[in-house]
Amino acid sequence: MRGGFVCDYRCEIEIFWQKSDPIAPSDVVPAGSASSGITSEKDKMMNSQLYVASDPELTADREICQAACFRFNNIAANPMNAISPAEKGRMLHDILRPGKNWTAIPSTVADQTIFTYTSDNDFKSDLIDIRVDPPFNCSYGYNIRMGKSVWIQFGCTILDSCVVTIKAGTILSPGCKIYSATHPIDPRMRNGARGLEYAKPVTIEENCWLGGGVTVLEGITIGKGSVVGAGSVVTTDVPPFTVVAGNPARVIKGIYPLTDWGIGITSRTIV
Repeated sequence: MRGGFVCDYRCEIEIFWQKSDPIAPSDVVPAGSASSGITSEKDKMMNSQLYVASDPELTADREICQAACFRFNNIAANPMNAISPAEKGRMLHDILRPGKNWTAIPSTVADQTIFTYTSDNDFKSDLIDIRVDPPFNCSYGYNIRMGKSVWIQFGCTILDSCVVTIKAGTILSPGCKIYSATHPIDPRMRNGARGLEYAKPVTIEENCWLGGGVTVLEGITIGKGSVVGAGSVVTTDVPPFTVVAGNPARVIKGIYPLTDWGIGITSRTIV
């Protein structure tokens, strides 16, 4: 009886692992899949496939980003250094658009000085009129996309293993965290620093406001004009023009009547 019970138990456990194995979700291509046609760990990472984060190329990219973040957080942020706004923007470009020498070009819009940036080969930066307050940290930097007039307040962290898009007019309050990267929950594959990871893109649409300490998980889209309450953990997509809060975040109310959604209202007060 004892031996039969143990055998049945083991079989049952094995079936459980096979049925619930989260290593390769339905929308994640297994690492090294012949059907993917992708071989480098960086390409796998960018295409939401299982990848090895300890790969030398990815490790080097993270170290470059960490060094650029250190300079921005410790030099540009120190008022005693009297770093100009143009130079702060250039140092931010070293984080978000590495590998180029950027030059600031000032222009005046509505009595305010706006800087755009070009590289040595006259390549124009896509980052226009954004504000990032130090300290700021991210994994790679080059996978972060920001629209015009985005404001990322101090203490924010973005794990941009996959593309993180923050569209125009969005505000991230202090301490927000965006995690495009995640790990298998199966410990046999997670395997600490030497195991597999995967990442999914995160999109925050125009004119959103994330309250302090909000966490956004991989694969999430936050709809246009939405508000996420402070301390919330966003685990599912957020509809446009809604207020969500909680852990996990749930819809609390709409910002506009349903009949007003999607028609570009700008005159009403968001409450």
